[in-house]
Amino acid sequence: MPQAPSNLLILRLPSDCSRHMYTSILELVNIPLHDFLFAAHDVESHGAGSGGGMDQVAEWMQWRPDWEKESYTEHRDLVLMPVFALVFLSVRFLLDSFIFERLGKLFIFGFSGSCKKRLSETENDADYKTLGKFKESAWKFVYYSTAEVLAIAITYNEPWLTDTKQFWVGPNEQRWPDQKTKLKLKLFYAFTGGFYTYSIFALLFWETRRKDFGVSMSHHIATLFLILISYIARFPRAGSIILALHDASDVFLEIGKLTKYCGSEIVPSIAFVIFALSWVILRLIYFPFYIIWSTSYEVLQVLDKSTAQGPWLYYSLNSLLISLLVLHVYWWILIYRMIVKQVEARGKVSDDVRSEEEKGEEEEEQKVLDENVKTDIKGVQKWKTCSFKSFKDVDAHAYIPCLDNENYLDHLATRKHYEHRERHCPSEEDLLKCLVPLPAGYKPHIPWPASRNEVWYSNVPYDNLASYKADQNWVKKKSDKLEFPGGGTQFKNGVGQYIEYLERIWPEISWGKHTRVLLDVGCGVASFGGYLFDRNVLAMSFAPKDEHEAQVQMALERGIPAVSAVMGTQRLVFPSNVFDVVHCARCRVPWHADGGLLLLELNRILRPGGLFVWSATPVYQDDEISQKLWKDTIAVTESIAWKMLIRNSDSSTSIGAAIFQKPKDNKLYDSRKEESPPICRDNDNPDAAWYVRMTPCIHRIPTTAHSKWPAEWPMRLNNTPAWLSKSDKGLYGKTAPEDFEADALHWKQVVQKSYLGDLDIDWSTMRNIMDMKADYGGFAAALISQPVWVMNIVPINEPDTLPIIFDRGLIGMYHDWCEPHSTYPRSYDLLHANHLLGSISKTCKLENLLLEMDRILRPDGWAIFRDEVKVLNVVQEIVKSLHWDVKQMNTKKGEEILAVQKRFWRPHAST
Repeated sequence: MPQAPSNLLILRLPSDCSRHMYTSILELVNIPLHDFLFAAHDVESHGAGSGGGMDQVAEWMQWRPDWEKESYTEHRDLVLMPVFALVFLSVRFLLDSFIFERLGKLFIFGFSGSCKKRLSETENDADYKTLGKFKESAWKFVYYSTAEVLAIAITYNEPWLTDTKQFWVGPNEQRWPDQKTKLKLKLFYAFTGGFYTYSIFALLFWETRRKDFGVSMSHHIATLFLILISYIARFPRAGSIILALHDASDVFLEIGKLTKYCGSEIVPSIAFVIFALSWVILRLIYFPFYIIWSTSYEVLQVLDKSTAQGPWLYYSLNSLLISLLVLHVYWWILIYRMIVKQVEARGKVSDDVRSEEEKGEEEEEQKVLDENVKTDIKGVQKWKTCSFKSFKDVDAHAYIPCLDNENYLDHLATRKHYEHRERHCPSEEDLLKCLVPLPAGYKPHIPWPASRNEVWYSNVPYDNLASYKADQNWVKKKSDKLEFPGGGTQFKNGVGQYIEYLERIWPEISWGKHTRVLLDVGCGVASFGGYLFDRNVLAMSFAPKDEHEAQVQMALERGIPAVSAVMGTQRLVFPSNVFDVVHCARCRVPWHADGGLLLLELNRILRPGGLFVWSATPVYQDDEISQKLWKDTIAVTESIAWKMLIRNSDSSTSIGAAIFQKPKDNKLYDSRKEESPPICRDNDNPDAAWYVRMTPCIHRIPTTAHSKWPAEWPMRLNNTPAWLSKSDKGLYGKTAPEDFEADALHWKQVVQKSYLGDLDIDWSTMRNIMDMKADYGGFAAALISQPVWVMNIVPINEPDTLPIIFDRGLIGMYHDWCEPHSTYPRSYDLLHANHLLGSISKTCKLENLLLEMDRILRPDGWAIFRDEVKVLNVVQEIVKSLHWDVKQMNTKKGEEILAVQKRFWRPHAST
């Protein structure tokens, strides 16, 4: 075959059909066909034995481009840039989806350990923004490092790498602009031009919009114009060096970002130092004093100004280069600020090594906060008291917005599974903007432990239970008080005797040592949980708001942990594998119904090896109905591999109990003869619990140290959970174990030095406390010596630390503070909000959150806020409008501590 001219691109095609197709494509992109030589090889036209066709194929396979071949740059070469842009778009999508996403989740969320994410329902917004930034930086690192390697490889042996005069002269007699360019440099230009073409698209439609969006867009456009003009003007020698200078420092920038997002401190600091030094050396020294010097002065030695093209090229190219230098100076100002911050922080880098550029989202969120603040301040000037004349079944002083939403309940399609007892919150617009009134004659509550036995009737003015349960000693009304004898349906000789009975029939329950955290289902007035305090057991009691009027409100008034909830269609708001014991004493829950769906929910939240204590008539009565219920329930327990440890009846009371144990590992699940109910799918996250429907399946037991039983109480309180891994990122940037220990020490010091000492709180009146953003539970742990209990709330938009809190022997629940809580009014003596309001205010109104705090806080109760000064200045204005007393304000390092006390004030009523 004749040798093709060297300046032609040879396309060897297998058939005429393919030749016609490529001809059409070339015509479409307006490339002259005479620049291409088509060598069509129709293999079928050659004889099988001739070998001619295979020889041609072999020749084609061995063809290699001549990278050193020189030719003039031309306009039509630029057609490769959009092709490369599409390639970059595709490669970025694939890397994001299959590599960067997985790496980011591994390093940021630490799925193998501490702060597991409720991925399906309650994504952590902050971490997912970080994940997005991680993927973006990973992509840029891949590009910049690749581009830098290519630039060095292409220019390493070129004379103009070290001698800028060679930009314009040589080889031989060539003088700029009459210079040819090597094929490898042409393709490198197409490669970089394609990247910046793609980058403009990505900045508009893909990447995070930041503070420096306009500057970044200007940079991309200026760079792309420089690439285009310098290529057309036969300027790629200097251009390749300029690109190499810029890509080098960006490599270290992206290394710093990636490692910072993954929780490291040392590597980002080192990377930032190298980045800053390379920026100064390459962009602020070498670029202006060598490159721009050459393009503005040395080029004049060969530039022919007599032509029309000469001055235009000279001034346009240097104008763009100087514009690029101006951007470098602007960015250096931001970097210098970052250096100052790093020095002040003793080497610790901010969340982003060029964070001044990356605060666009935060500033937008701050604008939302500022707008919400303006709205809040306008809305707090006039408060009114709720009267609820339009509500037929709600007492205004017992109003729970998400359980008393009659507008929703009236249109509920079904109540078969107690849907009407579940949460149905009004929208932010429909939420009543009024203050819940006090019951007539309301008094400061009786302090603990006396409150376990009696409360003021005027505080919980309901006496139906006293008559309805008169024979069971739940509660009695005497004069101006409600008295609680410690009896109950199953507690004929008192709850204390019943607690002893359970430990007697199964000593391994070991109250207050092996067993610390317990869930009491259908708790009534929570006497069982109240008397477990004597055994160092912390019980989370719950019951629905139903015909047993105000049973949970009575429990809270007594100073016993309780919440209004029901086992209906949605999961309980607890993580998986956390309760040591689940207890049901005549709780009226149909455990066998719907294929044992409710028992499967207990299986989800019960710790591996944990106990289910069932004390109900099917356990100890022989009538037909009871025995059928027993048989049906036992069938469910066997299907989920629970072992019945004991079934016993107390001869002194004729009351009995059965104790079951959840498997300690997955062996019993795997050895079942029938896989019904089935094992849950891998994407069914057992810790997803906020508005998540129950699933009729078994969640597998973790195969990590998380499945092991914690140390005995009280050692477990301060022990770092064994399943917290050093490879996991903690809440504050260090490893999870380090953060856990630092958090415990921090709150111990704060509580001892500030809360118990400096604040004017009468701790003898404190009993029910809520930590509204509990983190690791350090605040609750620091109060363990006080006669209080703490409800630890982990907001759904925060990392999931609730399993850690339960492992410590404390209790808590998930909640979204953009909605009201499911507790009764006047439930808590102290509300603790540590850096909660600032984050919540970006999406919700502060007014609504403080209105909810006013609802659930008792008169004379306290609230302690810790947040940014700007946020708490607004909080102070709102609480003053509520007639709360501001007791103390301290400002330290930009953080303000605000302590306030609610008073008995209520405004006039409104409809």
